[in-house]
Amino acid sequence: MTMDSAQRTSALPAGFTIRAPRDEEVRVVTGLVGAYDAALHGAPDISEEDIRDDWNYPGLDPARDIWLLHAPDGALTGYARLWT
Repeated sequence: MTMDSAQRTSALPAGFTIRAPRDEEVRVVTGLVGAYDAALHGAPDISEEDIRDDWNYPGLDPARDIWLLHAPDGALTGYARLWT
């Protein structure tokens, strides 16, 4: 099931958006996930190659299965991937 634009934004605070990732966002996603790893484990444990591998996983459709949450200023503030 694919969510339409209204479904993706109806429960978000004003100005926040959710959308699928773009290839050129691998670096910023790696930075966000790395910051999470560092906070949780003391050091990042992710690479751009890891993110690219995830996005190219067989059966994964990034347009359907990966979401980026952006703040009103455009900053990436969340990342989610559906594991199927």
